[in-house]
Amino acid sequence: MFFFAIFGYEISSTFVSLYLAKKGTSFLKIGSIISLWPLFVIFFSPVSGYLSDRKGRKFFIALGAFLYFVFGFLCFLEQFHLAYLLLGVGNAFLWTAGRAYVLDMAKGKKAKESSRFFASAVLGSILGAPFSGFIVQNIGFKQAFLFGSIFSGISVAFAFLLKDKRKTPAKKFLPRESVLARNPFLLFISVAIISFLPVATKIYLPILADSIGIGAFLIGLIFLISKVSVFCSQFLGAKIYEKYEEKISIAFSSGTNSLSFLIIYFAVNFPQLAFASILGGFGYGIGFLTCQTYLSKLTKAYGFGSGIFEIFVNLGQFLVQAELLS
Repeated sequence: MFFFAIFGYEISSTFVSLYLAKKGTSFLKIGSIISLWPLFVIFFSPVSGYLSDRKGRKFFIALGAFLYFVFGFLCFLEQFHLAYLLLGVGNAFLWTAGRAYVLDMAKGKKAKESSRFFASAVLGSILGAPFSGFIVQNIGFKQAFLFGSIFSGISVAFAFLLKDKRKTPAKKFLPRESVLARNPFLLFISVAIISFLPVATKIYLPILADSIGIGAFLIGLIFLISKVSVFCSQFLGAKIYEKYEEKISIAFSSGTNSLSFLIIYFAVNFPQLAFASILGGFGYGIGFLTCQTYLSKLTKAYGFGSGIFEIFVNLGQFLVQAELLS
C-alpha cells in the first residue's frame, strides 16, 4: 500500500518546484505553497494518532492514501495551495496511523520490522523519481502530476484490505504511557534535524541541477540514486541499531547528512550531486529508522506517540521552507 502511495506522490511532486520556477513563480511564493504541507502535518498528526489509537488504524490510513491521490490531481489542475494543504493532512493520517499499524503488528525486533515498512515506501520513491523525470522530459509537467495521482489512487484500494487489530478503550488525551511522559528530547531534536534533508533536496536540487545544465531525466536519476541509498540503508541501519542503539546511529546519520549538504552546496556537475545523494540517502535512512524504532521503546500508545514524532519530522521540513521564504 505504501509503495503505491509514495510511488504516485513521487511522480507528482518531484518537479513541482521546478515547474513553478519555470513559470516565473518567485521563491517566496514557492516556499509559501510548499510550506503548507509540513505546517498542516504539524496541526493534524497528534489528532490523527490519538483517533487511530481509539478508533483503529485502517480508516485513517485509507483517508491519508486518498488525499495523496487528490494531491496529484490538484497539481494537474494547478491548484497548488490546496494541493499542498491537503497533502499535509493526508501525510498526517497516512504516516502517523501507518507507522503505528506497523508497530502494532511487529513481532520480534521492531527495528527489523520498521526497516521493511520504510523500505517499501522508499522503493516507491526509487521508481517514482526517474519515471517522473522521463514523463516531464518526453510528455510534460502536467502529465506527470496526473500519472502520479492515478498511481496513488491504487493505494486506496490496498488500504481497505488491511486487517485492523488496534482498538483501545478511550482514556484521557495524554495516556500514562504517552511518549511525552518520558521526555525524549534527543529523539525529537534528532528527528527535526534529520528531516531537513529530504525536503531540502526536493526543493533545491531540481533548481540547482537545472542551473548547472542537467536535464529532467538526469535530475530524476539523482533522486533515484538517493532513494536506492535510503533503501539499502534500512537493512544496514537495522543492524547498526541492534548493535549500537540510538546514540551511534544518530551520530552517524547526522555526520553523513552534514557532509551531503556540504557537497551539494559546492557541486558543479552530475557526479558530485550523485555522490552527495548517496551519502545523504544513507544518513537520512539510518537516522529515520533509528528514531522510529526508538519511539517504540518510549510508548505503547503508538498512534499518539507517532503523531508527536510526525510533528518534529515536519517541524524540520517547515524550517527549510522558512529558509526558502527568507
